[in-house]
Amino acid sequence: GGWRIQIDKYPRLTSMGAFRTQCEWVEWWDKKDRTYLPEGTPNAYGGYYTKEDIKELVAYADRHHIEVIPEIEFPGHSLSALVPFPGLSCSGGPFKSEQVFGYEENVFCVGNDSVFTFMENVLTEIAELFPARYLHIGGDECVKRYWQTCPRCQALAKRLNLRPTPEHSVEEQLQSYAIKRMERFISGTLGKRMIGWEEILEGGLPEDATVMSWKGTECGAKAAATGHDVVMASMADGLYLCAAQGADEVEPAAMGGQS
Repeated sequence: GGWRIQIDKYPRLTSMGAFRTQCEWVEWWDKKDRTYLPEGTPNAYGGYYTKEDIKELVAYADRHHIEVIPEIEFPGHSLSALVPFPGLSCSGGPFKSEQVFGYEENVFCVGNDSVFTFMENVLTEIAELFPARYLHIGGDECVKRYWQTCPRCQALAKRLNLRPTPEHSVEEQLQSYAIKRMERFISGTLGKRMIGWEEILEGGLPEDATVMSWKGTECGAKAAATGHDVVMASMADGLYLCAAQGADEVEPAAMGGQS
């Protein structure tokens, strides 16, 4: 993965987060190290969309009656932002970008208010580029191991008086707090509706959030039963594509197999 869109306020997202060492593709389970390199470094490989690129893409899609909805992952799947900004993590880094299919245990530190400032600044620029009513926050596959021992995350849990329940751990409730906080910004400040993957159900769901159910249909049905809009994107039913769709030598790393 990598950071693939220009953000004026944080140029390091693309100058550091969009390029890696150039090497041959390997199977996703082969943990070959491919460290990100600053833009312009010899043998650096990668790239990103400029804001002009995005405007052209959105206009082209609109001419073909397609609405483009951006997704900025939070609080997990965030390593491409932590490489240039390690202080937004619990551990402080430094980090090397993961270059295989999967996800990294280092995620945004939800006990650090700078994380929310960062996300608000990024989403403000994203919202200006995409006229779609919706903004996707991700929310999936967030590993919470570091939150369990992070002083800032645990201090936040204490301030919020969070306690483990039969349904939700303290860390799941921390994720709910973070998702709800971002939803308030997305709806209240940006005037858009938030979409997230089914894991945003963990710890409690923001009232106006739309859920994308990808592991199956159970979470989508649960969200719909409580009055939430749902997009069924079940992997089991072929509605979520994470396998290769072409020849291995021309496809990026994928979960394995052919779709």
